[in-house]
Amino acid sequence: MISLSSLAKIYQAKNIVTNARSGALAAITGTIIFIVVTVLLSPLTVNATSLLVLVILGVFYTVAAFFVRRSLNELAARSGISLFATAGLLLFIGAALTIVVIGVLIMWLAVLILVVAFFTTKEPQSTPLPNTHPLTVPTSTDRTNFCPNCGTPIPPSAVFCPNCEK
Repeated sequence: MISLSSLAKIYQAKNIVTNARSGALAAITGTIIFIVVTVLLSPLTVNATSLLVLVILGVFYTVAAFFVRRSLNELAARSGISLFATAGLLLFIGAALTIVVIGVLIMWLAVLILVVAFFTTKEPQSTPLPNTHPLTVPTSTDRTNFCPNCGTPIPPSAVFCPNCEK
């Protein structure tokens, strides 16, 4: 959550944190219900309890993975790193398959891909505003001046820029 929060600030996308927070709350709720159901239904047969618990976990984890996937898709779109979207998709598929053991393995694979995606992120470089060019100060060896408005080289004797006429 801390990394997603930091990246949401960098990319100025509040949806990244909002969706991730919703997913975390759904996962916590599912885990609490899992614990309560396991304790309350322990006198029942193992097969009925196990199936009920797996269905409850599957539903809550799928809802949680849906929100986390939305968060990761937004992050992938903003950062240009498609591994975030891939991790979100695998997490969603794995959560939907938690009843089958393979779902847990798919979710672990999603977490590994997510770690790789986080390590490949780079802070975006700020782009200069339009019509702003760095001004160069002429030195004794550099006699060419540059227009402060458009950056076009102008001869030292020119009064106006030949490009933008300012």
